[in-house]
Order: sequence, then structure tokens, then C-alpha cells
Amino acid sequence: MEQLTFRNMKFREFVRLYYHDMNRDFPKDEIRPFWSIALLLLKKQYLCAGIWKKGKLIAYANLLRSNLSPCAMLDYFAVIPSERNGGYGSKFLTALKKYPLDGIILETEMPEKAVDEADRIKRERRIAFYERNGARRTNVTGTAFDVSYHILYLPIQKDYSDKKIKHELEHIYQLAVPEKMYKKHVHISLNK
Repeated sequence: MEQLTFRNMKFREFVRLYYHDMNRDFPKDEIRPFWSIALLLLKKQYLCAGIWKKGKLIAYANLLRSNLSPCAMLDYFAVIPSERNGGYGSKFLTALKKYPLDGIILETEMPEKAVDEADRIKRERRIAFYERNGARRTNVTGTAFDVSYHILYLPIQKDYSDKKIKHELEHIYQLAVPEKMYKKHVHISLNK
């Protein structure tokens, strides 16, 4: 059985991740400015974790959280391209359950808002992946900076009501986005 190491990243590891891996794995317009993440790290409102195999990073996740809540939101999550389709994404989500969190909020881009069929399929696969790994769909939706999301919730120690998930998501966004930008660009709804 292969030996995997799951742990929080050191700051210098995160700097490399930010400037190398995240720029490869995410569109540039989806990556928040480095100073923004660094400030959240200093406030202990941002968690950066990775899985290493033989000393090589193979998957990572960054989570936003409040010091006042045992819930977090998955901000970035990726498996290194050469290691994809090896089950490491599922192993990573299982490892995240070691954190002392009630649960993790997951934003998934709405398939119905996809730009084309390939994009729609990719979005549906992402939702199915999270559901296979224990996440559940909620009746919460959100729009942040013109991108629409379905909200899923991965319970770890507690399952939250959709109303509580909406509240937690609003709180997390208010920590990460300046007030004026939050009011203009972030909209979170609980649908009945």
C-alpha cells in the first residue's frame, strides 16, 4: 500500500503552491490576490493542506474559515495533473475529515449555466464526485462575482440545516471580501 502524508502546508510551501500549482490548475481570474490569502493566513482564517507521496505534493486544498465557527468553505481543491484519476481526490476528502470541523461548504458551478456541453458535463461530474464522497446538495445557491453556484455540504462532525449553511457561507464571505464588494458582488439565497 502506498504511503501518503496528509498535513498542513508551511508558509513557504504555500507560496510555491500559489505561484506555481494554482496558476496551472485554475484560471487566473479565479485566483484571489496573494496578499488577500496571506492576510487570511495570518488571521488563521485560511487552511492550506496537502497530500504528499514520496515527498512530492499530489493534491491540495485551501479552506476559508472563521475563528468563530467550526465550519469551513472549500476555496481551492486540485489534484496535480499527472496524478489525476488515481483516487487521490477521494482520499484527500477523507483526510480532510481529520480537521476539527463540523463540516465543509462546497461551491459547485451550476451545470445549467455552463457555456457549452463539455463545460456542463465537467460541472455535473464535479457535483457527482462530491456526492460520492459524502456531500449532500442543499437548497442554498449563490452568485459571487457573476459566477452562479449550487451549494453542497460535506458533514464531518455535524450536519447543518440549509438555513445554517446559508448563514455560515454569508459569514465566511464577509470575512474574505471587503464590505462594498460583498454587497455588490455576492448574493446567497435559500430556495424553498
